[in-house]
Amino acid sequence: MVTDIRPMEDNTWQVTFVHKPTKEEASEIYDVVMICNGHYNEPSYVDYEGQENFRGTIEHSHSFRSPEPYEGKRVLIVGSGPSGLDLTLQISRVAKYFWCRPHER
Repeated sequence: MVTDIRPMEDNTWQVTFVHKPTKEEASEIYDVVMICNGHYNEPSYVDYEGQENFRGTIEHSHSFRSPEPYEGKRVLIVGSGPSGLDLTLQISRVAKYFWCRPHER
């Protein structure tokens, strides 16, 4: 578990953490620190006209784990934010066809 993050004079970061099983504290130096604390962990769904007639699968990026289930399929990714672009990169490698459309609010 991370307990402290400090900027260093050489533009690196000192990250202090506790290894839970042993309860030992340690520090390491990193060039980049990304805080991924679950800001997008609650899926937000948007209803589309005619959605009730769609016979395919509608899935939120929150439940995405790997691109394999999309192999050979035609996939539409709605949203061109960080999650949408990440999925586009991964799914484009295995899908038969794929489209990425921006989400208009």
